[in-house]
Amino acid sequence: MVRFLHRSRLEDLTVAENESPNEDTTRRFKLGDLKRTGARTDFSTPVLRGFNMGNGTLSLTLTMEQFRENSDVPNELRIMETTGIASDIAQRPLDEKHSKAIALYMLRGLVIAVRDNWIDEGKEIPTELEDILSELGEGPYQAIQPFTGNIRHCAPGGADLDIEMRPDGKLVLFLRQGQLIYVIDGQHRRHAYELLRLWLGEVTQTGRYKKRGSIYVPEDLAEDGRVSAVELEIWNAVLQLARSHFTVDVTVHLGLKSEQERQLFHDLNNLGKKPDAALAQAFDNANPVSVFVRKEIEGNRLLGTIRIADSGSKKGQRKAEDVPTIYRDDLASSNALLFAGATNQSGIIGSAVTPHYDYARRFWRAIAAQDHFGVDKWEERTILAEAVVIKALAQLAYTFHGSREKDHDLRDRFLSALEDKKISFEHKDDLWSLYFKDDADRAAIDPRLDEYLTPDAGRKSYAVWQGDQLSFASNTRDIARYLGDLIRWKLELPPRPGIAQLKAKLIREGKMAAPGKPVSSAA
Repeated sequence: MVRFLHRSRLEDLTVAENESPNEDTTRRFKLGDLKRTGARTDFSTPVLRGFNMGNGTLSLTLTMEQFRENSDVPNELRIMETTGIASDIAQRPLDEKHSKAIALYMLRGLVIAVRDNWIDEGKEIPTELEDILSELGEGPYQAIQPFTGNIRHCAPGGADLDIEMRPDGKLVLFLRQGQLIYVIDGQHRRHAYELLRLWLGEVTQTGRYKKRGSIYVPEDLAEDGRVSAVELEIWNAVLQLARSHFTVDVTVHLGLKSEQERQLFHDLNNLGKKPDAALAQAFDNANPVSVFVRKEIEGNRLLGTIRIADSGSKKGQRKAEDVPTIYRDDLASSNALLFAGATNQSGIIGSAVTPHYDYARRFWRAIAAQDHFGVDKWEERTILAEAVVIKALAQLAYTFHGSREKDHDLRDRFLSALEDKKISFEHKDDLWSLYFKDDADRAAIDPRLDEYLTPDAGRKSYAVWQGDQLSFASNTRDIARYLGDLIRWKLELPPRPGIAQLKAKLIREGKMAAPGKPVSSAA
């Protein structure tokens, strides 16, 4: 048996099954010892030979960066720009919107990986990273499925490919100039990575977010789009991880012609069977928040006759409904806030939900008992018809239930106040108009309001009057905080700690007058 060949043809390589090449160099590892490996210096990558239905293939694992550099996509745009031969086309047109969605999915997974790496290293996790994950949404596990490709410029079955056998017995593939892996399945994943790399490069190089056409824009974006120092550290870490430790698996077919590629593309994308909608929903309902919604809110009709709608998006326009309706995504977000202080149910584990059913049931029964809740044309009679108000109440409940301000006496005071209807949720109630008043008017009502409410200089859009109805702005996280501050003052609960910090920041920036100084001295 040959133990080492500098360069050989694939068909010439055989290894006896009962022999281990170069046994004296064999090493055994724990899987955890390989956790941080994956960087490659070139594309000469180890491969495994396979036979898919008798057809010769190669299986390889390489970084996404290497795959992008050593692959191409035979779709219409690329082919017509290069060879101009229509018969070489073997891919559908690229869908930019779909690729952006995958890029966001990749970004989410990489941010989670950065956080997990920092935890392993004992590094403190900044609140900015948690805010990013809160906005992106954190899933319990994420991965990219394998790619399928073809090396066109080789003999059928790859008989003339350059292969090297290393002293340890590994087979290593070398691609000559012009030998690329043409993507048969995965062009949108490949393009998504290109979009992600471009976005990360722009953010880290310019130190600013683009407000339009971007993969991700923070909700609390500064007016000039500037990236904070902490955020810059996060995105640099994500970029480094994307370059060196984002690996993908690729199954490579050898020497297929374009018509064979087209057939394989068809088979891979059309012969699979998607799960039935009911089965997919059942799988999603394994999430503990979804289980609570299904078993308790729907099963025990905690919201009375109100309809729970499965269509609609919390980021889109709501259509007028014939009957009082709450959208399922808003209900899921509200419960994520109620149980875990999160805006997305993904990543919330059972231990954060199941032991707290009594608390959650009490909350929803108190909400459903409010005046005008769920009645005909309730949107004209109560601000509870707007999902952000329920989210604000859920967020405030969790604040005293399980956050850093955890205080179950305060939580019970809040829930009791809801049950006793000490808050009026009618549009006309003066409580909801306090942010429309100036400092002097608010001081005349109660000087303590200054301790509770977000200063005008630090507040974003709040709400507008549409006839006799209040319509709240779309910046959900901020609106929920503003409403929570009003309720804290109304029920004489402690003011939000962040108010004092925000004031100090605004004073330092010259956007707010320091105590005892005239307002005109502020910038």
